[in-house]
Amino acid sequence: MSIFKKNFYFLLFIVFFLSPITLIQGQSSEIEAVLTWSTDTYTHPAYYGKVLPTRESSVEVVANVFFQEVNPQELIYNWFLDDRIQNENSGEGKQIFRFNMGGSSAKKSIKLEIKNQEGATIGQPYYLVIKPQEPEIILKTNSLFNGYFGITPKYQVSSNKKIVFSVQPYFFNIKNIEELNYQWELGEEKAVLTDEKSPDILTLEIGQLVNSFTRNLVVKAENKNNPLQKARLTAEINFKP
Repeated sequence: MSIFKKNFYFLLFIVFFLSPITLIQGQSSEIEAVLTWSTDTYTHPAYYGKVLPTRESSVEVVANVFFQEVNPQELIYNWFLDDRIQNENSGEGKQIFRFNMGGSSAKKSIKLEIKNQEGATIGQPYYLVIKPQEPEIILKTNSLFNGYFGITPKYQVSSNKKIVFSVQPYFFNIKNIEELNYQWELGEEKAVLTDEKSPDILTLEIGQLVNSFTRNLVVKAENKNNPLQKARLTAEINFKP
């Protein structure tokens, strides 16, 4: 085999094996970003799920950027809320976008465009949609849980028992439960609290029952600073001798 042919095959070997490496290096220079968000509504300390915003909640969106060629703080971030550019929150190094959900129940649409120092757009726009959640309350008790009737929880209590009901609020724009007003109703009457300092707790002292009967227990929670922000829960209580 001639020296020319040997060199030719050697060059083919280099092109064949080094071309994929060049392609991989090109792909690694592309920008990658992940949008994450959080809010500051109240949840019970034992809650480990996603904290959801309600109306008038503050939301923080963070652009987590992975880009080898440039420091993310040197990139330009253009934030859009419902298709409107947010000039005050946009600019060099502004990876965090904060906004208020407003008083509407409509979802909020967030878009992010990333540019370099020359003004050229890098990658594709990133999108995020956040919908406000209505505040909720959950009822906890030491009585026998008896399933659901539709969405209404059912409980069973018997004679000579002390039953304690407590409320756990979720997704209110508050810092602590003292910022909520509570109202309890048993049947058609307002329930009397045994401790006014703990309005989120209702205690029922059950005497000797002669007959079985059913009453609805209604509990309402309302934000003292925003009366329009409230939640209601109805439970069915079955009293048995």
